[in-house]
Amino acid sequence: MAKRTGGSARPRAARSRGPAGTRASKAPTKKRGRASAAGVDESERGLTPRECELLKRHVEGQIDDFLREMGFTNLDARIDEDGGRRFEMGRAEGTAFAMVEDDDVVYHVFAPVMDVPADDRRAAPLMRELLGINAVLSGSVRLGVLGDSVYAMATKSAQLMDDEDYGEFIHEVAVVADIAIKELRKKHK
Repeated sequence: MAKRTGGSARPRAARSRGPAGTRASKAPTKKRGRASAAGVDESERGLTPRECELLKRHVEGQIDDFLREMGFTNLDARIDEDGGRRFEMGRAEGTAFAMVEDDDVVYHVFAPVMDVPADDRRAAPLMRELLGINAVLSGSVRLGVLGDSVYAMATKSAQLMDDEDYGEFIHEVAVVADIAIKELRKKHK
């Protein structure tokens, strides 16, 4: 399997608070300073390693809270060796996790849908259908190919997410994966 690679655009009346008094799970805002000769704000920076670790832990806590709300128990048994949290909803079996990437924390949710057919004549129609589905999907969830498998997936910087977004990503990925498993597996055996 390839290296692992989740938001709703609806407005919210009230926002929850995240670590260090930041809005929801957003990391501290970047400070504004003087512009350099090239027009780049020299004081803008990414997250520090400590801020990344705090935000990553916060995201993992939000994932755990959502899974508890969905009735999952024994969460420790659902955590894989990389810290990903496994979930099952309908036919979908996926993983949600936060990953520090450079000076940011990126939230990923994915669920495998099916293997890509080895025969190019069978794979090409599947690829065209995936492109068509992605053209009309709303939200952050997409269907894509990683390695030899099709996945429902969503990815977003945790700095741009509110606390309720983490569970919504898991739910949206699970719904798209569940439908895709039913429809695509039947059509592209």
